[in-house]
Amino acid sequence: CTNMNSLGVLSAVRGGWGRNKVCPRRVVTSTAPSSRRAPVSTSNTLIKRYLFTSPHGNVMREDKPFHPRIDFKGIVQRADEMRRNVEQRRSQGDVEKIVALHRESVELQAEAVKLRQQRNVAAEEMRVRGSKMSPDEKKKQVELGKQLKDRIAAVEKRMEEIEQELLPAGMALPNFTHPESPMPEEGPKIIQWVGEKPKFEGMSPKSHLEIGQDLDLLYFPILQGKGKTYYARNDAALLEMALVQWALATVSQKYGFVPHMTPDIMSTNMVEACGFQPRSTHTQVYKVADEDLCLVGTQEIPLAALYYNSIIPEKMLPIKLAAFGHCFRAEAGDGGAENRGLYRVHQFSKVEMFVFSTPEQSDQIHKELLNIEVDLLTQLGLHFKVMDMPRDDLGASAYRKFDIEAWMPSRNNYGEVTSCSNCTDYQSRRLNTRYRDAETGENRFVHTLNATALAVPRVILAILENFQQPDGSVKIPDPLVPFMLGKTHIKPVHQ
Repeated sequence: CTNMNSLGVLSAVRGGWGRNKVCPRRVVTSTAPSSRRAPVSTSNTLIKRYLFTSPHGNVMREDKPFHPRIDFKGIVQRADEMRRNVEQRRSQGDVEKIVALHRESVELQAEAVKLRQQRNVAAEEMRVRGSKMSPDEKKKQVELGKQLKDRIAAVEKRMEEIEQELLPAGMALPNFTHPESPMPEEGPKIIQWVGEKPKFEGMSPKSHLEIGQDLDLLYFPILQGKGKTYYARNDAALLEMALVQWALATVSQKYGFVPHMTPDIMSTNMVEACGFQPRSTHTQVYKVADEDLCLVGTQEIPLAALYYNSIIPEKMLPIKLAAFGHCFRAEAGDGGAENRGLYRVHQFSKVEMFVFSTPEQSDQIHKELLNIEVDLLTQLGLHFKVMDMPRDDLGASAYRKFDIEAWMPSRNNYGEVTSCSNCTDYQSRRLNTRYRDAETGENRFVHTLNATALAVPRVILAILENFQQPDGSVKIPDPLVPFMLGKTHIKPVHQ
């Protein structure tokens, strides 16, 4: 077989290699440091752990079924805080159920330990004195052993049932919330204004729908302005690719993010682990019929899944990734003026930033991600506001979230173009992604952060509407000109 590629998944099973035809470069069967090597095994022994070469170095991956590691003990210890948190975030999580089940689980664990001790004592008593016992005494001892065995089995069965009930209840809870995040009644807190609204002197500004029609740029196949899908034509197609190439080039070359092209389809478990609810009745996630697969709603999902069940050396952190891909969302917006055209569609292109960090790094990295978003939109010349979002606007995984809304003349209002979230260990616990502390050797859960570099259709909307000219053309932002075949304007066809 060939060496595992950077993202290869080990498919070793009893009896040989699976159909993926890849093998690990190093294989270990214990928690030994990564410097210890062992040859590839061809025996029927199931490999416990192995090293794979990621884009950032050698990472230990555990070869075992995907299983979230939710901190139920921490939730129970902070139960009052989580109750308030669920209420403030308008979540459906059931804290009381978790507290009751966890308490029962703890009691059963203690009982199981006591019963096993009693069973061991009874077994030892039978081993030492069995030959000397009277028939009645031996019968009682055997009956005691049977009773203990049956009770242990019942306790273990109930513990398994509790685990099956606890996991979905825990998965439904949101992350805890940053103490500075605004309360729902306060609304978004504006923390920065950038740029100024455009002045359309001597002209009546058009909507991006009108501009798209006049310049033969956009086609909505259902109804003009109400369709949830679109075609980008002519210079709009070039503009979409220019935005993607420029954003990826900027975040990779200027800010050190490793660029990726990510899958559009992921397993349902991975989607759930990232804080989305694909099995919910009112989900925005598209599921693949008759398959345990979903179309991704954001590149955050495949990027987060890169290191599931993995242990990352601390020296590799932070790991900064960027990805271009397609997003699929069953958006709930109606056909009103604010949701017309490019603003809300079922499929769109996006460039996403994603970071794995230590807990000590994540607050600062969150601010850095926001500054990158501000830099990108400032370079494009857009007018926008930066907001600290209230608790009832946070996704399940977000500990804190900043949004940026750009001015959109046809709406006579601002519209969201980027978001930036610190998810702390919410996703990493569900994906079992840890790092090895360089000082203590302890395995700790990483923090994950995500931020939009560009949500392409909404940025196209903003560019068309903000930079329209009296002659009907649209000025292309200077950073995009090299990616637009040198064009400085999108002009009417007759020009």
